[in-house]
Amino acid sequence: ESQELTITNTATPIDEALLPHVFEAFVTSSDRGKGHGLGLYVVQSYARLLGMQVGIANVAEGVAVTLTRTA
Repeated sequence: ESQELTITNTATPIDEALLPHVFEAFVTSSDRGKGHGLGLYVVQSYARLLGMQVGIANVAEGVAVTLTRTA
C-alpha cells in the first residue's frame, strides 16, 4: 500500500530543460540573487530520510510536487 500527497501551486512552470535537475543543490529558476537553489534539494533529502520519494511536474495550473510513501 502506498500513500501520496500532491501539492500544487500557481507558479510559472519550470523550464523543461531544468526540470530533471531541480532536486540538485544550488539549481534555481529564480533570477540571480533571488534564490539559493536549496529548497527542493532539502525537501528531497528529508523525504529520503523518511523513506519517501519526491516527484515534480508542470501541470496546467502551475507546478505539482508529489510525495509518495510505500508501506
